Amino acid sequence: MAIDLEKLRKRYKARKPKKMGAKTIPFHQLRTNKEMILQFLPAISETTCAYWAIRRTFPTYWVDPEDDSKRIILHLPSPKMYDPAEFCPLGQSVSELYTQRDELENSGEDAEAKRIGAVASAHWTKPKMLLQCLVSEWSGVDDPDEDNPVKVICLTKQSSEVVEAGLETGDFMPCGSWEMPDLGDDEYDMDDFMFKCTPFHLKKTKQGGHNNYSASHYGAASRYTQEQIDDVIENGLYSWDQLLPTEPTEEQYELMAELQAISIAAMLGESVDNTFDPEWEKELGLKGFEDTTKKEEDKKKPERKKVSRKSSEPSKEAKTKAAETVSSVKGRGSKSAMAVNLRKRIQAKADKEAASA
Repeated sequence: MAIDLEKLRKRYKARKPKKMGAKTIPFHQLRTNKEMILQFLPAISETTCAYWAIRRTFPTYWVDPEDDSKRIILHLPSPKMYDPAEFCPLGQSVSELYTQRDELENSGEDAEAKRIGAVASAHWTKPKMLLQCLVSEWSGVDDPDEDNPVKVICLTKQSSEVVEAGLETGDFMPCGSWEMPDLGDDEYDMDDFMFKCTPFHLKKTKQGGHNNYSASHYGAASRYTQEQIDDVIENGLYSWDQLLPTEPTEEQYELMAELQAISIAAMLGESVDNTFDPEWEKELGLKGFEDTTKKEEDKKKPERKKVSRKSSEPSKEAKTKAAETVSSVKGRGSKSAMAVNLRKRIQAKADKEAASA
């Protein structure tokens, strides 16, 4: 099929401006043993050097000021979300909890080690992968924005590992080979728009009563249709700045470190005021959400009588370590090899294509 590059350039420059933010695909609506078919788009992130970005936040837990039976979660963005080589004080403080847990296990204080480990796990980051895509098969999942065919999906660890594994095991870029030159200089890098793609089949199964996405897989390579090309040219791609929280200032990170310390202290049983303050949302530019997961868990749990057990009382030494952990938000710099490894793989792919040309 002949591509009229000049016509596409004109249409790209005349496209309507992209609105800030995007509603993500609610893929949890997918029925068991059904699959969605996605075509990932070439929106290269400077942070990951790949066609996805990583949303990396640390949850903190608060009492709802209007109803103390409810819990509010405030997610604090990690500096590594914007630069993998940056030191993250939020991650450091939780890592110290895990270190303390290990020390307690080694000293035989299993009950206290389990308690500290649970607090650490609750406050640890659960990274999510953001991708831009076109959807060719919805399988009953609601379209979050019918006016824009360019979609955003936020994948959790299990399904995102399948996506990333494509770079390890396949000799391809899942969003295609780079064929199209110079569509114009803009905030979106459309110079290398990809007309070939490898569709991704996001499949949902059940395992042990839980949703499982490990059966997801890549399909056979195909070409974007003319309609899909038209959709992307006319609507444009999102910039990753529009899809990630605004990077906090140094002063905001200091406040977040304090909030995380309070949240950890409260969960450890320290005497602190962990009532949520709506003013924090203005100070940090973040939004707190009601913890609906806790509600569902509480419904499933049978009522139990409280029993006092002397053996589970933490030792004085353990309490001292917990207090030290809560107050510690300092740390050493660290580097991530993720971006470097991806650069190498992508460059190797480009070199191989250049050599065979």
